[in-house]
Amino acid sequence: MTLARSRRSILATYSGVTKALQISPLTDLHKSVRGIAYPAYALVEMVSIFTQTKRNLSQENDMPVTQHVSDMIAAARQLIESISVTEAAELQKNGAAVLIDLRDIRELQQMGTIPNAVHALRGMLEFWADPRSPYHRSVFHTDGKLILFCAFGLRSALAVRTLQDMGMGNVCDMNGGFTEWRMQRLPTDVLV
Repeated sequence: MTLARSRRSILATYSGVTKALQISPLTDLHKSVRGIAYPAYALVEMVSIFTQTKRNLSQENDMPVTQHVSDMIAAARQLIESISVTEAAELQKNGAAVLIDLRDIRELQQMGTIPNAVHALRGMLEFWADPRSPYHRSVFHTDGKLILFCAFGLRSALAVRTLQDMGMGNVCDMNGGFTEWRMQRLPTDVLV
């Protein structure tokens, strides 16, 4: 198999995965990603969530969890605005939006990031967004659109919903996350 043909195969697989993320029940998605080997790190978040979800569905649940992460993501997606990666790129290019990368620093080091995106630690997001917090970051104090993204749009969907709960109306999610951005061959930066 040639390198170009192999790349097309990988991109087609990613395309199927990101489309499945948008239209499939989350608990069945593990079937779509089984057997994907490249790049494995990019799929860790999704595979781990869905594998664990399947395992939990097949075992007696001994933890007092009444709302599962897959339910939370599905509920959040019903209430948040989502835009395509091409829309996000255009808004960023025109200065109408700031892209916020929620991924872990190890993901950025291994996969790269979007040029001029602001890296915001997911664990600090609410503190950085709140103007009364001593940790507030000025990037969140804007009337412009804030477009949040992660690897596939799972963490960012929850993060957008959280910021909406805090009263922010200028936030949205980027469909497919950084994986979809790369699939569309939009510009990326490597961390040094």
